[in-house]
This record gives sequence, structure tokens and C-alpha cells, in this order.
Amino acid sequence: MNTTKKAFLNIAVLFVVLFIFSSFLGWKIIKEESISTSSEEGIRMLKSIEEMIDKNKLQQVLKTKSIDDNYYKELEGKLTQIVDKNKLLYLYTYNMDDSRNGLEYGVVANSFKDGTLDTLGMDIASTDVTNEMKGALEGTYSTSGIIDSEEWGKLMSCYIPIKDDSGKIIGGIAADIPQQEIFNKAFKMLSKIQITLLLVCAMLAIAAYSFIRKNITKPVVELQKDLELISEGDFTKQVNQKLLNKKDEIGLIANSIENTRTSIQNITSNIKEESILINKLVDEIYTNVNMLTEEVNDIANVSENVSQGMEETTACMEQIKFDSTVLGNAIVEIEEDAKSGVDKSNCINESFSEFKNIVSESKENLDNVYSEVEVNLNESIEKTSRIQEIIKCAEMISRISDQTKVLAINASIEAVRAGEHGKGFSVVAEEVKELAEESKKVSSLIQERTNSIVASVKGLANESSNILEFLDKKILKDYEMFLEMGNQYSHDCNTMKELFDNFFKMTNDLNESINSIGNSINDVVLVTNTTTEGSVGISVNVNNINVKFKDIFEQIENTKSKSDMLKSLVADLKI
Repeated sequence: MNTTKKAFLNIAVLFVVLFIFSSFLGWKIIKEESISTSSEEGIRMLKSIEEMIDKNKLQQVLKTKSIDDNYYKELEGKLTQIVDKNKLLYLYTYNMDDSRNGLEYGVVANSFKDGTLDTLGMDIASTDVTNEMKGALEGTYSTSGIIDSEEWGKLMSCYIPIKDDSGKIIGGIAADIPQQEIFNKAFKMLSKIQITLLLVCAMLAIAAYSFIRKNITKPVVELQKDLELISEGDFTKQVNQKLLNKKDEIGLIANSIENTRTSIQNITSNIKEESILINKLVDEIYTNVNMLTEEVNDIANVSENVSQGMEETTACMEQIKFDSTVLGNAIVEIEEDAKSGVDKSNCINESFSEFKNIVSESKENLDNVYSEVEVNLNESIEKTSRIQEIIKCAEMISRISDQTKVLAINASIEAVRAGEHGKGFSVVAEEVKELAEESKKVSSLIQERTNSIVASVKGLANESSNILEFLDKKILKDYEMFLEMGNQYSHDCNTMKELFDNFFKMTNDLNESINSIGNSINDVVLVTNTTTEGSVGISVNVNNINVKFKDIFEQIENTKSKSDMLKSLVADLKI
């Protein structure tokens, strides 16, 4: 059963209960009012009769107990007229008997007509004596209330005292007044009132149903549909502007839902854009690392060539050392060898210069890539911090839901206090409470999805930071080491060139400096061995760089997968 039907059913039940209660209460009030009115009229009538009675003559009648007394006949006639006129059941006087232990009848209406003339002075049966009759002889005006008689139906007995001129009570007057006709009139009056009330209740029920359906049920159902769309990831539908313009709790909830929808829509759009940008940066880094790998491999090849050249140089130096023993006989050969050594030194120096330039250029490119990636990554991470706005909005919905739930509970309590009149408001409060609970569930679902997105973004940021840290602490340091080694190689090559120049210039003095040349050759051999070891070290370092680049590739792939996962999280959201 939907909310509208529930509201209508509860309003109908409320007004039915109200109608039944008002009928019962109205009948009770009208009945009591009718009884009270009848009682007052009976007392007034008896008072007028008491004023009409000649107390002295009545006392004489009660003393003689003679039905032939003229005043008895006169008073009996008047009482009979009053009975006929007012449709009374009985009207009579009574007084204490001579022994003053009981009561006896006095003048009774319709005595001559009914043939009950023997009632004058007859003792009243103790079962017929009531407290009201006794009270009248003590000066009390009273009625018996409604009496149900099998013979006469509903009736009421009224009693007042009869006082003489001195105020002494000489007897009492009693009248039995029929109440059935009064009850019938009261019932007819109640029926008219109830018909009018029924029409009023029906109109009020229709008005209340229309008001609740228009101002509460319909907006709540519409907001529920909006929340269902948001929970399904559809943020394209805007909340009805009429609901946003409301100044009550419905308007507050509508504005909160709209603000949440707009915030999530903007953040989701930014996440999609940033994911595309991150993927683009990852692709650029991947391309640059591939280029670096190729350049490092080129360095490895150059290093291998240098190593081979150093091995050849070492062999030449050994040959020179061997030939130095016969230097005197081979000056020309030594001179040619020295010239060849100069040429090879120049070649080696050029190779080292080229190696140095390549390494310097590679380092500069890597520095530029590192700086650019670091700036873009920091900007991307800073933009993703907007996700926190989703969490704040979800918390705001949760707080509003809690407040709405508290208001619903308070309304339920007030409805209980109001009793039957507050049942309709209790239903409304229950519906608001259900809306608050559903709003809270939706806000919890938003927080869970947002926390998942935040965790993915943090993971992506950490992986990207690890890549930058690896580039900064490993690759750039290795490049600096390459440059230092290149400078050392260049320095050694210049030294070799100077040595060979000296060889060439001092060919004429070679015989005198043979021992010095031998020592120099030993130094050259030592340097070439060192150079060879350095070239081998470069090859090893290049291999290590290749291994590190593989790690970089793996981290890049991991970063890309994280970015794709982040992108997939928001791919199904409609904005």
C-alpha cells in the first residue's frame, strides 16, 4: 500500500472514530441536558403548584381525611387538570402519618376519575418510599433521575416540600413525569447534528487528504524517486524547482538532495577529466622511458666499443713495451707506433666526448620530464581532493536525516498525547521518519562509494610518488655518475694524447730515455686497464639501469591500471 492510500485510510479511520466518539459524547450530553431541563421544569411546575395550594385548607383536609371536603375536591380537580395538560403519569401530595413513622398519601390527581378515593390517608408502602421523598419532607428539592418502568417506560419523579406561611414543612408534592417523548426529541436532535457533523467530517477528511497528498505525500514520493535515481548512479535529473522553493522540512531535504547531486556531478566530471589526463601523462612517461631505454642501450654499445678499444690499446702498449727493448733498432717503427697512438687517443677522446654529450642531454631530458610529471601529478592529486566535498554532503544528509527522524519521533509523541485526534499526524510522522531512514541509507551508500574513490586516488598518488622518487634517487644519480666517469675518461684520454705527443717529439732522444719510456708505458698500461674496468662497470650499470627501467615500466602499468580502475568507478555514473 502506497503512502497516499495509507494517508487516506488513516484519515478515514480517524474521522470514523471521531464521528463515533462525537455521537456517543453528543448523545450523552444531549441526554443529560434533556434530563436536566426536564428536572428543572418539573421542579418549577411543582413550585407553582405549591404556591397555588392553600396551606391551611390542605392541613384541614389532611386532618379530617374527608374526600367530601370542598377544598379536597377543588385541589384534586386542579391537580387533574395539570396532569392532563402536561401529560403527567402521577401527581399527588403526601405527608407524615399520625405516628410519624411512615408516609401517607394526601390529595391525588384523578382520584374521582379513577375511583381511587380511598388513597387519602393511605399509608405509602415502604418499598415505594424513596430517599428523595424523605428529603422533600426535610426541605430538599430533588429528582429521582431516569427510571425504566415495564409499565410506563422511562419516567422521572420530582419532589418538593410544602411549607406553611411560617415556613414549617407540612408535607410534600410528588410528580411522575414521562421521559420517552423527551428522549425521542433528543434522539432526533442528535440525528440532525450527526448528519451535519458527518457531512462536515467528510468535507474535512477530503480537504485533509487533499492537503496531505499535495503538500506532503506527493513531494515525499517525488523526492524518493530522485534519491532512487541518485542511488543508481544517475545524477542528470534535477530536483523539482517547486520543492526547492519550499521553506519547510520538505524544501530543506530537497535542497540538500539537489546540492548533493550537483556536487557529485561536478566531482565525477572532474574525476573523469583527471583520469584521462593521468592516462595521457602515463603514456607520455611510458614513451619517454622507452626513449631513455634506447639511449641507455646506445650508451652500453658505446661503452662496449670503448672497452674493446681499451683492450686493443692495452695490447698495443704491451707491444710497445716489448718493442722498447729493441727501440734502438726500431726508431722508425716506434715513431709510427707513437703516431698511431696519438690518432687512437684522439679517437678515444672524441668517443668519450660524444658519450659525455649523450649522457648530459639524456640527464637534461630526464630532469625536464621529472619536473613536468611532478607538477602535473601534484595538480591532479590536489584536484582529486574535491572528493571530500562528497563526504561533507553525505554527512550533511545524514545529519538532516537524524534531525528529521528526531522531529518525526517528537511528532509521534505529540500525536500519542493528542490521543485519537493525533492519529493522522502520527502516520505523517511515521512517513517522515521512513524518509529520514531512507535518506540516511542513501547517504551511507554515497559515503561508501566516495571512500572507495578516495582510496583509489590515494593508491594512484602513492604509486606515482614512488615512480618520481625512483627517478630522483636512482636514475638521476646514475646519470650524474656517468658524467663523472665521462669526465674522468676524457681526462685520461688527454693524458694519453700528451704521452703519445711526447713519444712522437722525443723519438730522437728515445735511446737516452728508453728507461723513462718503459716506465711511461707501464703507466699507460695501468691507465688503459683502469679504463677497461671502467667500461666494464659502465656496461654493468647500464644493465642495472635496464633492470630499473623494467621496474619503472611495471610501476607505470600499475599506475595506468589504477587510473583505469578509478575511471571505471565513475564510468557508470550519469552526469
